[in-house]
Amino acid sequence: MKNIWIVLVGLVIGYPTLAQTSNKTDSLLNLLKNKKLSNIQKIDVYNLLAEKLAYKDSIKAEMYLSKALTLGKQHQYFKGQIRTYNLMGWMDIDARRLGDAEKNFRKSLDLSLKHKHKKGEGNAYAGMGALAIHKKKTEDLHKYYEKALSIYKSLKAQKLVMMIYRNWGFYYEYINDYEKVIGYYKQYHKISIEAKKPKSTAFICGRLGYAYHKLSDFKEALKYHSEALKVQVSLKDSSGISGSYNDMGILYESMGDYKGSLQSYLKALKILEQTKSKQLGTTLNNIGVLFYEQKSYDKALLYYQRYLDLSLKNKDEFSLPTAYNNIALIYERTDKLKKAEENYEKCIKIAKKLQMKDLLGWAYNGMAIIRYKNKQLDEAEEWAKKGLKERQEVKEQEHLAQSYNTLGKVYLLKKQHNEALENYQKAADICEKIGYPLNYKDALEGLSNCYEAVGETTKALSYHKQFHQLSDSLINTKSTIKIAYLEAEFDFNKEKDSLQVAQEKERQGFAEETKQRKMTQRATFIGLSLALALAVILFLFYFSKRKSNRVLTKLNQQLSEANERIVSETNARVDVEKERARSELNLKNQQLASQTLHMLQKNQILNELKGMVDEVRKEKDYNKAAKKFSRLANLIDYGINLDKDWEGFQKIFEQLHPDFYTNLKSEFPGLTPNDLHLCALLKLNLSTREIADLLGIAQESLKVKRYRLRQKMGLESDRNLNEFIITFDAA
Repeated sequence: MKNIWIVLVGLVIGYPTLAQTSNKTDSLLNLLKNKKLSNIQKIDVYNLLAEKLAYKDSIKAEMYLSKALTLGKQHQYFKGQIRTYNLMGWMDIDARRLGDAEKNFRKSLDLSLKHKHKKGEGNAYAGMGALAIHKKKTEDLHKYYEKALSIYKSLKAQKLVMMIYRNWGFYYEYINDYEKVIGYYKQYHKISIEAKKPKSTAFICGRLGYAYHKLSDFKEALKYHSEALKVQVSLKDSSGISGSYNDMGILYESMGDYKGSLQSYLKALKILEQTKSKQLGTTLNNIGVLFYEQKSYDKALLYYQRYLDLSLKNKDEFSLPTAYNNIALIYERTDKLKKAEENYEKCIKIAKKLQMKDLLGWAYNGMAIIRYKNKQLDEAEEWAKKGLKERQEVKEQEHLAQSYNTLGKVYLLKKQHNEALENYQKAADICEKIGYPLNYKDALEGLSNCYEAVGETTKALSYHKQFHQLSDSLINTKSTIKIAYLEAEFDFNKEKDSLQVAQEKERQGFAEETKQRKMTQRATFIGLSLALALAVILFLFYFSKRKSNRVLTKLNQQLSEANERIVSETNARVDVEKERARSELNLKNQQLASQTLHMLQKNQILNELKGMVDEVRKEKDYNKAAKKFSRLANLIDYGINLDKDWEGFQKIFEQLHPDFYTNLKSEFPGLTPNDLHLCALLKLNLSTREIADLLGIAQESLKVKRYRLRQKMGLESDRNLNEFIITFDAA
């Protein structure tokens, strides 16, 4: 598995105005101390500070944006407000607060439209387009980016126009639609040349080369990678030069030009080792791939292991799946299947987490090969199909061919010859179309074996001959690689020897000159010694200062971590207290409901008692009357047991609403205890019938009570009594 030099690990979306200032943070902070600074200037400085700190210290950045917004509103500085809202939207996107981002971009847009501020309007649309990317809303993305593009073009803001085309291309690169990627990148490329921005031209040429490579259009890919290299050489950009050599190494390898591939990798490696670049691991991995494909497994494993060690050292999580996959490939090819499976499992675990479908395709195919070698053919078929599915989504043709070859092997061993032929033919068609020899060789061999198995010897022989011809050419290429490698090593050693000879001549010349100018040399030596001593002192002072800064940084980090722990613990305690209070409130509500139910039951008994009395009065038969008197006595006893319900009701009600009665009496001193009882029942939002039953009165009587209560409270006729009591809070 090769590494492309520039990898999209997510969507690269930048602030439209971020690169417009070169002020350093310290300079801006010193500028704020200037008492002559106007409020308008302060707002601009706050916005600039927020831009500078956006990715370094988001808390401080948001603090400066808050200050800028407050001042901007106070002094009605609409340009400052527009910019502040826009920056807040970008920071919300970065923090995945997408709802807040939309609100802030909308505020920025509304202000821009109101004050006819075209650049602010364009920036707002650009932000909303980026937000659409994160929401995966393609239609909104196009709508907002087209509006932003139109405005930027009218303002002749070339840098912002390029930014829109770049982000548009990034989006389609992210979803693997490289036809559209090329269209947007070419627009960027054209403007970068017209605007004479060579760094931008080199960058987009690299992306175009990558896109054409993905589409297997190797000729166009080489054209753009070569253009990128030419520009980077003119700029003396060592990082860019090594990146282009690395990309060209990958491209040459896909084209089957292994000599060109190795030479490109070695040029990249030399620069990276001299500059101690973090990208060293990428080229080490790609050289390992080259040796792997030539079956020099020991050398390949050495490069892969160096790549893994560097990835672990740099804590580069995105490189680890590639490293584990490639090491697994070596162990699989050398039949160390247990070690191979262990490394594939590590690869799958991280690749799933990071959603790296291309790596999952490789690892699933590798697991299929292991099952194939262990004669677990059903499992092998299952793993191979999983790998094929991932690769179909990524749309990398050469890797698709590998998956078809793997399925062909499995079906051939299962004696499902039609399925085997179908998959081998698909692999051969892809490889012939894109010119990828390694998988093509495997497909030809598979077709030969299939036709031999079904008795079609003529076709079997034909494919076998093609297989041998291609194999021979690859073997010759392997020899060429060895020669190229030795030549590169010889050139390096030759250069090293020439340097040593030159140094020797310099030493001799220096010795001769020393004899002739002893006095001058002494004086020079003394001066140099003093200068050296001063340099040592300065170095020690600088080293001490750096050490102090490191200690301070560590202390600040510890303080920050301690503060986070305290906040976390405090929040946890508050949550526990809230939960306990909520539980107590629920319990009191249950108790109050129970008391209310009991009171309703009591009044129902009293009504029943009243009816029983009327029946006894009318009863003439003594025996029947005696029975009813007994029933009457029981009802009275039950009613007595419920006499304490109202007292219990009031006690629980006052616990739930401790200030209700006090505030009512304070606001309306003329209320009687019966009035207070009625208010309590209204507070519970009971129906008229329920309240009448609880008070033991008719509903018409209750209406009279409610009318009198309204009068005592002085409520107007259009004021709802129930709503007033429920929402009453005089505290």
